[in-house]
Amino acid sequence: MRSESKNKFVFFYAYFVAAVIFVYVHTYLPVYFFNILNVDRIKLAFVQIFSYSALFAKPLISIYFDKRTLKNRSLIFVSVFAIVFSFILLVSSLSLLIIFGIFLGVNLAFISVMDVVIDKLILQASSDTKERQKNSMIIHIGALFGAILPNVLYLMTFGELTDMNIWSQFFLIGIIVIAPIIPLMLFLNIKIADKVEEKEKPKSEINKKIIALLCIFMFIYMANGLYEYPLEPWIIEKYGKDSFGLFTIAIIIWVLLNAIGVIIAGSVMDKLKDKKIIIYSMTICGVIFVIAPFTDIISLLILFSITQLLAGFIMVKLTSLMINISQNRVAVYQLMASFSVLGIIIFLPLGTYLSGFVATEFLLVTAGVLFIVSVIPLCFIKEKT
Repeated sequence: MRSESKNKFVFFYAYFVAAVIFVYVHTYLPVYFFNILNVDRIKLAFVQIFSYSALFAKPLISIYFDKRTLKNRSLIFVSVFAIVFSFILLVSSLSLLIIFGIFLGVNLAFISVMDVVIDKLILQASSDTKERQKNSMIIHIGALFGAILPNVLYLMTFGELTDMNIWSQFFLIGIIVIAPIIPLMLFLNIKIADKVEEKEKPKSEINKKIIALLCIFMFIYMANGLYEYPLEPWIIEKYGKDSFGLFTIAIIIWVLLNAIGVIIAGSVMDKLKDKKIIIYSMTICGVIFVIAPFTDIISLLILFSITQLLAGFIMVKLTSLMINISQNRVAVYQLMASFSVLGIIIFLPLGTYLSGFVATEFLLVTAGVLFIVSVIPLCFIKEKT
């Protein structure tokens, strides 16, 4: 196998691993914490504040590597080693919230480092935009498979949701699935492509007002963190244990719909204004979150399917808008991205905390209202072509 093909497989598997861990942490750990262990949600919320603060590693390391060339694989090897072993330790310490929080923070930090380093490697190894797009597609496919696999494993493994032995097996399978990323790093070849010289477009002056407005949007955009942890436990409590199997099947469909949304937004909607697509999509998602909690399980899953398709539109168009507004300045782009991290750190623990004494329906409605409110700062942004 040529070194280029080996690199592509490593990139694929790295994003596959990151997606597997994300689904374990954000879909199945909430069920385990709330429906099996019945943990103190206030303590868990404080642990989450600490753990998710590690996500600030991504904007910081992105700025650090902006003008630097990677010449060896030591950093990414350390990162994947830390990702695998911190995941093993966090699933082994679920009853000890503080220890769990420490290893979750380590895991999130090194996934952020791996993400930035692989993006940098793709830029270095790509001789032109076409090659870069091919590599980017590979990592997105890896993330797609990684987001689907844990749900398939759940459907194949679980008979009784409260069976602790099955939960142990489920976590063990997750460890086995992600572990091969460590030896795979030995096949990674660091190279610097002979890039075709491209004329750099003149950069206009940064509009600080527009940057501030988009930062506000990025913060409110993460309001979905309010129902991030309570959602799956709430579905089990409201619709019964059998509904979670149906919900798991729905997640697989949602992942595919999200990918379809990304493809549509990146091709069919390529000529449409980024801002308008985001405003319409966010407004529709907001209305759906206000309505969905008061419907039956089938209607709820259908409505959430629509939001996942729209989320694909938002993901592509928001990235495009951020690049446009930042004028390709990495520091400005990462400043805006850091406000989404701040949103996660505030909204996700807040949702976990409030879920102890506030109905999850209220959290979903609040997130929906905030989604609608978030489009207000976008209305004042003048988008340049």
